[in-house]
Formats: sequence, C-alpha cells, structure tokens
Amino acid sequence: MALYYQQYATVLALIVAGIGLVAVAFTLSRLVRPDKKYGAKLSTYECGLDPVGQGWSQTHIRYYMFAFMFVVFDVE
Repeated sequence: MALYYQQYATVLALIVAGIGLVAVAFTLSRLVRPDKKYGAKLSTYECGLDPVGQGWSQTHIRYYMFAFMFVVFDVE
C-alpha cells in the first residue's frame, strides 16, 4: 500500500514543481519588465490611427446568411 501512495506523491511533487516553475517565471518577468506608464502606452491602438465614432455598429443579417450558406455548402 505504501508504494501506491508513493506513486501519487511523485505525481503531486511534479505538479507542485510545475506550478512553482510557472510562479517563478511570472515573478521574474514582473521584476525585470519596465514599468513606466504614459499616455501613449495606455491609449487604444488602432493601426496607428485614433479611433473615431462609436465602437459598436450593427451588421445586417444578410451577411450572416451568406456566411451560413457558405459553411453549409463548403462542408460537403
């Protein structure tokens, strides 16, 4: 019975080691990265252009029907 639990202990040790490795990697990346926040860095990036208008627009259903028909006939 001890060998049975020893195998689980090995798996548990590997899982803890993997989680520890990820935690160390995240901690090191947080310590090493530059942390200077300025206006250009905090703005939304839209291919180099400032966004204009609303971010939400309504699309007509006919485009969805074309896409649906394409998928239906393309799956053959």
